[in-house]
Amino acid sequence: MLQIISGKFFHSKDRYTYGGKGILFGNYRWYEPIETCVATLESVDIIGSVTSYVVSYVNQIEKPGKAGPGTLLRTGDAEIVEQFRLLSIMGLQAYFHHDRESVAIACRKQPLSMSDRVPSSFVPRFFHSSVQETKDEAEFFVTYIKKVIGLPRIVYRAVLAAHKGFADALEVSDHNIDLAYSLLVFVLECLSQTFDNYSPTWDDYPNEVTSALDPILKNLEDSITKDIRRALLRDRNLKLQKRFVDFVSAHVKKSFFIEEAPVKRRALRKVELARALKNAYGMRSKYTHQLQPIHELLRTSGFAASEVILWEHEPYLSLAGLVRLVRHVICSFVARQENLEEEDIDWRSELPGVVHASLAPKYWIWRHDTFRPENATEKLEGFLQQIESAHISGESITDLRDLMSVYEKVLPRAYGTDKLRMFALYRAYSLIVQEDGRTQNHKTFIAEHERLLEECSVEAMLVLLILENKWQWEPRDLVKQWNLYQKHRYHSRGLAIPPGLEMLLQVEIAEAYLEAGSTQRHSMWLGRVLLDASGRPSLQLIIRGARSNRTKISHSAFWETACEDAKQQK
Repeated sequence: MLQIISGKFFHSKDRYTYGGKGILFGNYRWYEPIETCVATLESVDIIGSVTSYVVSYVNQIEKPGKAGPGTLLRTGDAEIVEQFRLLSIMGLQAYFHHDRESVAIACRKQPLSMSDRVPSSFVPRFFHSSVQETKDEAEFFVTYIKKVIGLPRIVYRAVLAAHKGFADALEVSDHNIDLAYSLLVFVLECLSQTFDNYSPTWDDYPNEVTSALDPILKNLEDSITKDIRRALLRDRNLKLQKRFVDFVSAHVKKSFFIEEAPVKRRALRKVELARALKNAYGMRSKYTHQLQPIHELLRTSGFAASEVILWEHEPYLSLAGLVRLVRHVICSFVARQENLEEEDIDWRSELPGVVHASLAPKYWIWRHDTFRPENATEKLEGFLQQIESAHISGESITDLRDLMSVYEKVLPRAYGTDKLRMFALYRAYSLIVQEDGRTQNHKTFIAEHERLLEECSVEAMLVLLILENKWQWEPRDLVKQWNLYQKHRYHSRGLAIPPGLEMLLQVEIAEAYLEAGSTQRHSMWLGRVLLDASGRPSLQLIIRGARSNRTKISHSAFWETACEDAKQQK
C-alpha cells in the first residue's frame, strides 16, 4: 500500500487525497523530522527510554472513470504505517513497534528472570536502550525509502516480505533464538530462489540419483537422453544450498568487511563467508525438519557478542553476525534493482481487504459468446454445483439454452475429455429442465452422440446419477473410473465434483457391490462415505444405518438429510 500511495501506478491527477497519521514507538532518537518520498517520521516525545513518533503521509487513491455507490475513497492506513515501520527498522537500524511497552521490553537492559536472555546481548544496536542516529544515516534512510518505492511491483512485494521476515526475526529473538536464526536464513533463501536466475545442470543432481540414472540413459538415443535430463532439471529444488551461498556472496560488498565491520567484537572475515553460510543453512535445515537447535555456543550470551565463532575449525555466524549480514544483503539487493518512475499494473486488485474468490456459477455459467471446448470442464463443474444447490437449498438452475446452442455447433469438432464433458452437461441439462428450457434440436442431438456415455466414466456416472437412471456397468469398472477421478482430481484438467454429489457417487458404488452380493465391499465403501461426511451428523447417521442393516439409501433421503445438515451449519 505504501507504494500505491506514491502515485506511480496512477494515470490521472484526479485523485481522492486524505492526510493520514500513525503512531510508532522506538528506541531511535532523532529530534528533527525525517521527510521521505511517502511519509514523514517526526518525534513528539523524547523523554524516557522509548521515543514516540508520528508518521504523517498522504493517502491517495485515483478516482475511477465513473464514480457511483460503493466507490472506494480511502483504504489501507494500517498497512501504510506497518510497511513504513518495517522500512524504518531496516533503514534506521533501530527497533520500532506500534506498542510502547513492546519496545520497552525488547530494549531492556536487565534480564527479567534467571533464564531470560536480554535481546541486546545477541543483537547489537537494534535493541540498544537508545540508538543515537547521525545525519548521514538519516539521509541514507531517505534515499533507501525512495529506492524501495521505485522498485518494480513484483520486486517491491518480495523486498517487503523480506523486511517483514527480518522484523519478525528481531521480535521473536526475545524468546526463541533458534526460530529467529532460521527466519533470517529464510529471508535470504527466499530472495535467492526468486532472483538468482539460476539454471541447474545435470551435475547439480545428487550423486546417488545420477549414478543410478546414467547407466540407463547411456543405452538410449542422445535426443531421448537430453529430453529426459531436461525434464528432470525442471526441479526447482536442485542445489538450494549452493544457490543460497552464491546469491548471498554475490550481494556482499567490500564495504561489509571494511567500513561497516564492527571494531569492538569479532567480525566475519571474507574468507569465512561461504563456509559460514553453508553452516547457517545447515542449522536452519535441521531446525526446520528436526527442531534441532542451533549450535549451543550461539545461544550463549558470552559468545554471541562476536559475529562468528569457530568450533572444530568451522566458522558459525552468530545471531548478531547474521542480522548484520541479512540487512547488508537486502540493502545491496535493493540498490542493484532498476527503478521505475511509473508502472502499469492492476493496483486496485492489490488494495488491502481485497479478497479473490470464485463467483457463484449463476454469474458466469450462461456466458456463451467466448466459449471454447477448453472451457468444458469449468462449465460442467458450475452445472454440478447448481445441481447440488438445487437439492440442498432449492436454488434454481440457470437457463443455458444459448450455451447449449453453441454446444451443438462446437461439440462435433471437439475431442477427448472436452467432448465428453460437453455432452455430459448437454444431456443432463436437457433432460432435467422443462421443455421450454431446451433447444429445439435437443432430441436429435442427444441421439447422435449418445454413444459418448455408453462407456463407463465418471462423467457418464454423474449424468445417470443426476437423471436417477440405473448404472449398467460392473462394480470393478465403477471403481476403476473412480480411482482415475481421484488420481486426476487436483490436476489442472481434473474435474471438481461438489461434496454431496461426490458422496452420492460413492454410495451408488457401494450399492452396486451390495447388488452383486459383496456385503464386505458395500460396508467398506459406505465407511469411506462416512469419513467424507465429516461435520454432517444427520448424513452420517443414515450412512451408519445403511451400513449396519445392509440396505440402500434413496436419493431423496440422502438429499433431505444433506439439507438438514446444511441448515444446522448456517
